[in-house]
This record gives sequence, structure tokens and C-alpha cells, in this order.
Amino acid sequence: MLGGFSIMPILGICAFRVSAWSVFGSSYIDYTPEAFSISRLAQLLGILAIMLVSARWAISRKTQLAGIACATLGMTTGAAMCLACADPTSALFTGARLFHGACSAVLIMGWGAYTCDLEPRKTAVYVSLAFVLYGAVSFGLQGSGAALSDLVTIISPLLAGLLLCVAPRPADTIVTHTNMNADSTIPRAYRQKDALRNIDWGPAIMLLACCVVCSISDLLVAPMSGGTSTYAVNAFRVLAFLVLACVFCTWVFALRRDDPDQLWPLYSCTVFFGLLGFSSFSFVNPIASLSFMQATQDCIMLFAWVFVAGTCYRQHLPRLIAFGVGTTLYMRTDIISNILTLLGIHLDRADDAVAVALSFAMAAVLIVYTVMLLGRKIWGGKSSSRDTGGDAASTDMPAELASCGSDGVATSGTDSDLSWLDPYDLSAREQQVVNLLLRGYTLPQVGERLGVSLNTARYYAKGIYRKLDIHSKAELIDLAEGRK
Repeated sequence: MLGGFSIMPILGICAFRVSAWSVFGSSYIDYTPEAFSISRLAQLLGILAIMLVSARWAISRKTQLAGIACATLGMTTGAAMCLACADPTSALFTGARLFHGACSAVLIMGWGAYTCDLEPRKTAVYVSLAFVLYGAVSFGLQGSGAALSDLVTIISPLLAGLLLCVAPRPADTIVTHTNMNADSTIPRAYRQKDALRNIDWGPAIMLLACCVVCSISDLLVAPMSGGTSTYAVNAFRVLAFLVLACVFCTWVFALRRDDPDQLWPLYSCTVFFGLLGFSSFSFVNPIASLSFMQATQDCIMLFAWVFVAGTCYRQHLPRLIAFGVGTTLYMRTDIISNILTLLGIHLDRADDAVAVALSFAMAAVLIVYTVMLLGRKIWGGKSSSRDTGGDAASTDMPAELASCGSDGVATSGTDSDLSWLDPYDLSAREQQVVNLLLRGYTLPQVGERLGVSLNTARYYAKGIYRKLDIHSKAELIDLAEGRK
């Protein structure tokens, strides 16, 4: 199901997360919240700088490798300075955290761009397993002793950068970022506008709403004693990551589904249970309640990574810009609280009842929106099917295409022998898509004929082109003609 599976992205993403946790999540955060906020904002500024550079200039592979090498050494140096500094309140320690945060922007953008070139199903498996491994490592480092923790702090950024440089690059990264069914004469700006218009904005807004809720939760709750290094936080994090990884792997391997974005209702369910856990334990065990929210924020980051990378892959968006925007909107739910911390504004949770009430209110709004969105997809899909009646003529398809059944396979005596596809290991659904494309269907018509979205139809087509080592529908037709 997942040809070319590699352990490198799992280890690399995990190593990056551990490198950030080992410095950002150390016990020093309890004593120097300003240093933590500065380092996080430095990372954000680094991400914005990379986006601006990539928008203005084409970044060669050689330049990318040089930037990764410099950032890796910078993170290692910053981590070593943090460990060597005896006074966590000193300017040297703050500067080291600032330097470490700025350099970390290169690695997170590098791994983000890497996953944007992978099939969404691969990204879902790689990222979810990497987060599980990260959670297990961070949990295991608790109480392991200063020597081992310090060693991991130094080695993890080196491992993350090295694996990013040597990880196998997807074979289809050489394909230009254009719509696969677009004519080459169409202006680039129009193609990109068309790609943005075809994004499924329902789940995108759903995920953004979840991130806003997580951001508000940062302002509702009081700082947790023990920071992110407490056992409670890491225990909930490991459990949550493990559950989500099981869901993604079941979706891909057991159910053999290609598009993990169809799991978008889990966004709101995850935040709902995080808010429910926070509200339930708020009066009994504040540490446990805050641990629920921290784990929820990390899970939303996992969802966001998979969603942004998958959208970039299918719509052929510029990788660094798309992933940078996604990181800014979806993966940085602590931006507001960090800015307020630097401004010296601390919002203490003076009234537990207010915090609990707001948590329930936010959870209710998310669930209502999810039900509305899900209902629109279900009933909208049925309405579309009912209006067309499954008749090919109602979709402006060629008359001779009416011989195709509802599954996209010809039912007449016309030549539809696809035995020449056997060596390419295409799935049954991909063969149906090939059959329709060879009969003159456009991708929107393929999607409507098979009862899937346009994005899913494009996803199938891209997988077909990759397996057949071609780049367009015209090449598919030429290939089919040559095999007859």
C-alpha cells in the first residue's frame, strides 16, 4: 500500500520535535517565561523570512543543503549554550534560546516542505508515527538523569538535520507546480488561483476554529507548575498521539483509503475531549486538567501538519509558502499568549467557574459547526446525486460515454481492455479513473461519475501519473495507444 516506505522521515521529524522540546520544554521555562516566548517568536520570524525569500527567489538544492547545515549547527550551538549557562535568568541564556528558536525555523520548514512532496497517506503515517515516537522519547527522558538528557539535547538537532539532507526525495518532486490537467498556456497566476479555489475550505475553517479554541485556552488557564516537562503532560501526550496514529494507520492500511483529510471530524472531537477533560479535572486536579489541554494542542498540530502537506500536494501549491502559512495559522496556537507574556501581561485564571463555562461554550460551538458541516457534505452529496440521477447526459459528458456504468467501467462492447496496466500495480479505483480519462472524461466529470470530490479525483490522477511515470492526461492517452 505504501511503496517506498522509509523510516528516515519518522526519525527526522521526531528528532526535530525532541530538539525543540529539550530546550523549549525544559524546567527553565518555569523561571524564564519571557525567554521561552522570545525563542518561539524568533522561530515564527524565521518562518516568515523563509517564506519571503522563497516567494522572491528560487532556492536551489545546494542552497537548501547549506541552509540546513548552518541551521543544524546553530541549533546545536544554542542548545549547548543553554546547558552551559548556570543562570537561566541571564541574558546569555535568553540569547541562546533566541538563537536556537530562529535556527529551528529552517528545520521545521525543511521537513514541512519534504512532506508536502509525499502522498497524503504517507504523510499521515510518517507524521503520526513521528509524533508517537517523540512523545515516548520525551516521556522516557523524564527522570533519566541530567547526563542523558543533555546528550539528547545536543544530538537531536544534528540527527534531524542530517536525516533531512539524506532522506530519499519523492520521485515526482521534479514535476512543476501546475494543475496536472491544465494547459501549459494558462498563466501561472490563474492556475494558482484555480488551485486555491479548489481547496476544500470546510475542513480548513474547521481546523482554524480548533486552533482558535486552543489559543483561547492558553489565555484561560494559569501557567502549569512544572512546565511541559511534567509526567502528567507527557503521559497524556503519548496516549493521544498513539490513538491518532492508530486511527491514521487503520485508515491507510486496513481500510485502504487514500485521503486522510476525510477524517476531518476528528479535529473538533479532539478539541472537544480536551475541553471536556480540562473542565472535568479543573476543580479536582489542575495539573491533570491542563495536561489535557496541552495534549490537545499537540494533537491539533499533528492534524494541521497532515492537512497542510496534503493540500499542498494535491493543489500543487508552493511548498515553503503553503507550509509556512499553515504553520502560522494552525501550528502556532501560543502566539497570542507569547506576545502577552513579552508585554508583561499575565491573565490569571481568577474564576475557575468562568473558565469551565467558556470551555463548555467553545466545545458546544465546535460540535454544532461540525454537525452542520458534516450534514452539508452528506445531504449535499445525496442531493447532487439525486438531481443528476446518475445520467451521463446531465453532466455534459459525451453521449458515447453513457455506456460506462456507475463504477466507471464500460458496460458496452467497446474496447476497454486495461490489462496493459497490470505491471503498474494500480488499485481498482485507479483503473476506473484511467478508464474514464481514456474515454474523454475531465477530472471534474470523473469525480462526479465516481461520487468523489474534485480534489480526490485529482489525487487519484496524480497517483496514476506517478506510477506510470507520466505527467499529463495526453501522455496517458499516448501510452495507452502505444500498448494496443
